[in-house]
Amino acid sequence: MRQWLPAILAPAIAAIAAMLTAPLYPHDIAPPSLTVDQGATLRQVLREGAKAGVFRTPRFTEWLARLTGNDIPRAGTYRLPDNGSDFDVVRLLHRGAIETTTVTLLEGWTALEYANALSRAGIVSRDAFIDATRNPDLLQRYGIKATEAEGYLFPETYRFAPRLDADTVADVLVRTFFSRLPATYATMAERVGLSLHDAVILASIIQKETYIPEEMPKVSAVFHNRLRRSMRLQADPTAIYRMPGYNGNLTRKHLRTPTPYNTYVIRGLPAGPICNPGLDALLAAVRPANSDALYFVATQDGKHVFSRTLREHNRAVRKHQLGR
Repeated sequence: MRQWLPAILAPAIAAIAAMLTAPLYPHDIAPPSLTVDQGATLRQVLREGAKAGVFRTPRFTEWLARLTGNDIPRAGTYRLPDNGSDFDVVRLLHRGAIETTTVTLLEGWTALEYANALSRAGIVSRDAFIDATRNPDLLQRYGIKATEAEGYLFPETYRFAPRLDADTVADVLVRTFFSRLPATYATMAERVGLSLHDAVILASIIQKETYIPEEMPKVSAVFHNRLRRSMRLQADPTAIYRMPGYNGNLTRKHLRTPTPYNTYVIRGLPAGPICNPGLDALLAAVRPANSDALYFVATQDGKHVFSRTLREHNRAVRKHQLGR
């Protein structure tokens, strides 16, 4: 009997090896994606996958997965491996190596610009994301004293799994914001006479005024100095924020149009953040440079000249803006 055992087992072993290593798809066909719903069991995944042509040996694969401890699929959308076997896919689902979409949200972008980027990437719809940033539950969860999360959506490169809801995406951005802030940020803001929310508002203006990190504390100092003197901030980016009909050309009419954000018209800080600032701008808002400057003007190379008096400022404007 024993002499016949190898002859009996050999074909079975060969069959098992073939099933373990057989590719799902021919070389010239790109591997498809597979979505595992939350709470789905291995048997359900294998059954539905077999109907779709993903798995060729669902019963055997289930047995082998349970035998090897690869029997708990994780929810998500997966890119199936090229030339992978049924068992390769099951191991992939057990590890949770889901397919993700990468999106970069830049410093100085508004919530609407974030929404457009997320929509283009196919992560969430624009309107759903905007609604999520205004969700009272989100604002209450993080103690945001505003009607929306503009300013608290941290600029970063994110990797999102497919089929996330907009509330989850917004929560990730806000959670990242608070995780990047120093633990003592609110105290740092108080030391310079600001609440945390006011610091975020000021940081958003700084972010829009300069992209140079080394200049941000100097810009911050100008605004702090003007606030102490009850001078209008007169920051151009605040005049055009949510300005209907703005086409990229700043005019005197824009500067004179009353809005809750236009610091050419109102005194003090605008009604809320005008963009989503990065960490450099957030820190500059609570760490202004030691400076008496009250004015600054952009030069041709994108940098700024800072002045203490209006006369100095007008001279700098003539030189760098008017070319006189």
